[in-house]
Amino acid sequence: MNISPKIKIIFGTTIVLLVLAGIGIYSAKINKNGGSEEIVYERGKPVIPHGIQTYEFLQSSRVSPRIRFLTVDPLDAKPGETQKFRVAVEGSLPVVSVTLDIEDDAGISSLALKKDLSGEMPASRYSIGKDNDLTFIPQKENPSSTIFHWVGERVVKNKSDSKFSIGITAKESIPLKDVAGNRLPKTPAAGNFVRIGVANLEWNKVCGIPFGGDWSSSESCAVSFPDGVDEGSAHIQNYSTVVLDADFGVNADKTIIFQPIGIVAVNTKAKIVQGNIWKLKLDSDGTKEVISTNSPGSSYKRRFEFKGGFKTAFTDINNKKKEFVLSQGRQVFQIASAAKTGPKIIQADINPLDVKVGDTQKLSLVIQSQIEIASVVARIETDKEIIELPLSLDGPTPKASLLEPRYGVDAHGYLAFLNKIDNTGSNSKYAVPGVKSAEAALEPKRFTYSGSWIVRDTHSTKYHTSFVVKDINGADNSILMAWSDPCGTFAGGNRALNTCSFSDVDGADNGNLTINTSQTVTLQNGATLAFNSGRTLTVNGAIAIAAGAQITQTNLWLMDIDGDLYTPSLTLAAAATAPANSGRAYTRYTSPLDCYDLNSSAFPDSSTWSDRDRGDYSFDFNCDGNDTPALESDGISYQNCRTTIQYPFCAANAFSVTNWCSEGITNGGICTNDRVGCGEVGNMVVLNQGYAVCDGSCSAQVLEVYQSCN
Repeated sequence: MNISPKIKIIFGTTIVLLVLAGIGIYSAKINKNGGSEEIVYERGKPVIPHGIQTYEFLQSSRVSPRIRFLTVDPLDAKPGETQKFRVAVEGSLPVVSVTLDIEDDAGISSLALKKDLSGEMPASRYSIGKDNDLTFIPQKENPSSTIFHWVGERVVKNKSDSKFSIGITAKESIPLKDVAGNRLPKTPAAGNFVRIGVANLEWNKVCGIPFGGDWSSSESCAVSFPDGVDEGSAHIQNYSTVVLDADFGVNADKTIIFQPIGIVAVNTKAKIVQGNIWKLKLDSDGTKEVISTNSPGSSYKRRFEFKGGFKTAFTDINNKKKEFVLSQGRQVFQIASAAKTGPKIIQADINPLDVKVGDTQKLSLVIQSQIEIASVVARIETDKEIIELPLSLDGPTPKASLLEPRYGVDAHGYLAFLNKIDNTGSNSKYAVPGVKSAEAALEPKRFTYSGSWIVRDTHSTKYHTSFVVKDINGADNSILMAWSDPCGTFAGGNRALNTCSFSDVDGADNGNLTINTSQTVTLQNGATLAFNSGRTLTVNGAIAIAAGAQITQTNLWLMDIDGDLYTPSLTLAAAATAPANSGRAYTRYTSPLDCYDLNSSAFPDSSTWSDRDRGDYSFDFNCDGNDTPALESDGISYQNCRTTIQYPFCAANAFSVTNWCSEGITNGGICTNDRVGCGEVGNMVVLNQGYAVCDGSCSAQVLEVYQSCN
């Protein structure tokens, strides 16, 4: 998520100063009156291209079915206009359905496409190599696959000013067979073998690419202006689709690396370019970048030289690698805590939150107390050092500098939602069902304390800030904001939290939330903490809510694309009704996670086995990490070329096969023969009508499309 804090710079003379912080560059200029004017660098606002647009999809060739092209006419359709769609899908078996889930400002609607036998596929420009990296050569159609074209249209009803995305789902349905080759009966448990190809294109979310170093796409996003990765490679993660509507650059010695279900959708009017990324030094709107081997002039410099950018991610302590992103720039938090005598911390201002060595960080607290304060101390713990910073009194806190209170904690410890409009239209304190109203308090005295320090250490693994406040009577209060400590892995039912931090959607589903005594939970900018209607959030410690975070009462959902009730990730969505391809989080959460979410027969402990791979040339249906293909009745295995597993039963038929095909393509291609008795290792054999013959004295059955020679 792009965070653009505002920074005021006061000038004594006419100068231009670049402040490097967060994910952008901030510049300030002189007003005629001599003051400073704020300019917020936003790295380019999202733009939906005008008119007919065609996209080429780059994705691992191991996936089947695989979406190859999408044409939308027009992409930026207005209410009342007819919008037409064409999708080209490559499948090793017939594609039985293609559906679109289109999200606009009003919600999500589905559109089922129809087959079209007259379609032609545009020319390809790129492909993905054997190391899952981008290559600048056209994709070639697999000789054992077919291109299927699907079309449809709709009359647009709603605007798409704030939300616009297109989700594509293509399905192959294949009956399972038993050992003798007989088709298994269709049952609710077994059904048909379903393989799914998916892509989700999002045009209202700008890709947040760091200034320098590797970039990992954690969600679908769009590039609307020339952009790229400088001094690093781009890593396209599973379940994310990066839409390129403008040229995208990678350095000549770097590349784009794809996970199997990660996708780049390249507009045919844009291109991927090998070159350096150059940024105009006074780029105030994030759109002035050039991709070129040589410098475009003295007013530009390499993008990686704009120090700053943002951290990639902390790794969750539970080793499930739940992404955890540290907020950028200045962050202001409301603090809601359990009823307690003594001083209370009600607001914290950290500027900037994500720092690097050499930065100056300013810390500011708002203290509420009827008794004189004796001391306020900040304790900052980084990777290798601990800094104790006394904060000084600035004076009474002006009302204008206080966040509007959105949440409170009543005398019983229940979270209350403040200043919401109730059903009578009044703007009084309001609590949704299941949460008791916050009690009114006497008008307190509020004072601001602040201090600053120069950062001397990194915070790659540890980053904590604690604040301790004492009054002259000896009463004290403290909070610990653990920026580097994710709040663990979601699980259904009741959930109790110790000191930790959220950066995305999380909470409790089918249970109550509790913040334990003396513990502080921090919601960073962009985070959503959710719990169900009729349930409670009990604050026995404290909760810090960033201005751009929220607490809400609604349901939590987990994505489950293939519908096998196992989820492949811990990405949650908070919504009253189910998003597409999702189920309630408390019913879908399982451990271990689904190892392949595009096949409803592949999940932990599945009893499915088949002579067809699951969709990515793997026969690992039970998620144990091993390939277990089905056997023919004569005992000859369908070999999976990408493994080095030796099948002992082949010896009974005079075959001892290890890594039968190590390179080449399916039926009709050339593979490397390592079979004992067929000459030296490395002899080349040609697959012809399902058989591989190496020297005339022996042969082995290599069964057409079942054989994977990638």
